[in-house]
Amino acid sequence: MISTLGPRMNSVFRSRWRALWWSAGVLLTAYCSVPALTNKDASPSKGPSQGEASAQAEQAKDAEQLARILGADAKPKASDHTNPWAKSSPAPVHVKGE
Repeated sequence: MISTLGPRMNSVFRSRWRALWWSAGVLLTAYCSVPALTNKDASPSKGPSQGEASAQAEQAKDAEQLARILGADAKPKASDHTNPWAKSSPAPVHVKGE
């Protein structure tokens, strides 16, 4: 039933101009559907409520844990970096009898 909600894809992309108009309509819909930021949203007169504060603390804790899992807090050591394009020095050759 999704095909009845809009134009068929083969008719939309029949020409470049139709594709551009269709994509402009999608972008305009997305732009118009996001609510505007108001002064009330930008600068709250009071501090966050307890529920909001605990939710923010939980989000910060989750973000910190995710960063730890991904290794964002690990600082590379100077000796950890090696140039992948550098030639390695050949291993010394030991000849028997010398």
